[in-house]
Amino acid sequence: MTRRAFPVLVSMILILTACGGGGGSDDATPAPPPELDAQASTNITPEPIPPGFDFPGVREEIQEMANSNDVGAIRTHAWHIWAGMTTDSTQRWNDGYLPIWETWCGTEETFSKTCAEQTRPSRNFAAASQVAHLAEHQPELAAALSGAVTQLISFNKFNPSMAEFVAQPQPGPGDTDYDYSGGTPGKTVVDLNNAWPAGTPEADRKINETPYTPPSEGSQGVAAMELKPVLYVVKQNHLTAVPFWQGPSDSTNPATPTPDTWKTCVLFDPAQTDAPANFELQDATEDQISSAVATNAMACQRYYYAPISAIYNFQMDAAEAAAFNVAQQTSPQGVIAKAGDFAVLTAMHVSTKEIVDWTWQTFWWQAGQNPPAGDHVVGGIENMTDDVKDEWRNYAMCAAYLQTAGAGSSEMNVCYNPYLETAFGVAGGLESNCMSCHGQAITGGNPKYPANYDAPIDFNSGPYFANATSTDFSWAIANHNKAPKS
Repeated sequence: MTRRAFPVLVSMILILTACGGGGGSDDATPAPPPELDAQASTNITPEPIPPGFDFPGVREEIQEMANSNDVGAIRTHAWHIWAGMTTDSTQRWNDGYLPIWETWCGTEETFSKTCAEQTRPSRNFAAASQVAHLAEHQPELAAALSGAVTQLISFNKFNPSMAEFVAQPQPGPGDTDYDYSGGTPGKTVVDLNNAWPAGTPEADRKINETPYTPPSEGSQGVAAMELKPVLYVVKQNHLTAVPFWQGPSDSTNPATPTPDTWKTCVLFDPAQTDAPANFELQDATEDQISSAVATNAMACQRYYYAPISAIYNFQMDAAEAAAFNVAQQTSPQGVIAKAGDFAVLTAMHVSTKEIVDWTWQTFWWQAGQNPPAGDHVVGGIENMTDDVKDEWRNYAMCAAYLQTAGAGSSEMNVCYNPYLETAFGVAGGLESNCMSCHGQAITGGNPKYPANYDAPIDFNSGPYFANATSTDFSWAIANHNKAPKS
């Protein structure tokens, strides 16, 4: 299961200009990276989750889990998904095997229909898309939170079923095929939205559903998946502080506890690449704290120490580091990325089309323990299955497969990722759930962001969906099919 030592690579991609900003005392030019080896220069083939991880599950069974609010069964299923997508693929990248999800195509390849042409893992760094949504719909709030939200460097991934769906023409009204990638003039989802016959009910104004084929004897079945990883930089020569979630009360601003306000941080040690993944979190020593990268971008008051092998990571080449810096603009993480520095995976949203309204689970690095109990604290490590291995066991999880706590319940499900949703205020963060937000992914109409999480949203009717086309819970499709502003 060793994936650890991904050496720094020489990139043939044009190197972008890095932004200025914070940093530590390690600004000396790193040693030249080794040449690409023959295995790393071959195409990377996207691989689906292999058999043995209960994916995809039987739609009716999963929907019943949601309807009956069977939290244990939901969490068990979510952990199986996590185990399947994080297991080793057969695709090599330098000295290790990529996990299954790292073989998948990103936004750029999926929506340009070039998924078969990957020559390296797709990591198209960008500020998390929530930032763009917020800037479009609540610019004043976006401006107030700009430093916090641009700490959230992310990209998207789409499993083979979802990438193939986006690449294929999709039938629509008027015997016309439409291009959900938004790349064919006259046949985008914007054009689909304009083509609905007068009087078409809101419930029918939608794209074709993304793939789901149930498992059967002799067939594993398929289901579309979308991912949003979130990453921070760890310098290659110094311990580096990364915010560590201990609940809203452990923030300098409990009402809006963006990651830059968390009082507790972990110092990840880049030299400890071979330490066991199942570690015990330790208090950092004074020497470790004083030797860490200096940054004023965090609110750290207490420090823990952890080997970098305790979190999923990869070393960035020069092009990736430059792209990371462009994505984080003026270095709100407090460090400038350089070739050889590590990107560490702090969080990931995971959604699957196993049920009509998709399943929703989100994961974040929690050092293999539950976050401290308290108001507005969700998720943990309960029900983690034995098929979750290595550093992937150090992540906590929250799952919500229905907007409410069971069919007919008026109690809203609260399930958020502390590295993502805390950046958008209580109404859009600490009281949120993924389904309510993604159910409002539309082309046309007047998208509302953040969603209102006070009551369930009817995804099939209402003024919000008038003169719009629902994009099957996919903000990615909606974002690539926007009508020009008049």
